[in-house]
Amino acid sequence: MPSQTRFNGFCDAMVEYHIDQKARKMAEVEDLNKKFADYKRRMDWRHKYRLKSLLFEEMVRKAEREAKCHKQEVKKWLGLRG
Repeated sequence: MPSQTRFNGFCDAMVEYHIDQKARKMAEVEDLNKKFADYKRRMDWRHKYRLKSLLFEEMVRKAEREAKCHKQEVKKWLGLRG
């Protein structure tokens, strides 16, 4: 019967090994998911910041154009050249 005991011990060891491997794989996947979520959150923040920056730049350009037009209109009214 010692061979049966050894075989059962081997089976138990294999089951433990596979359970350990599965747990490691799940931990790796969970770690990768956390890293990806963190990366995605950072990229979303950068994207939002970039969009806000572009929007602000466009608003500044629009205000400058309007000020330039207004300045030209005032000059026309006053009869000034240039």
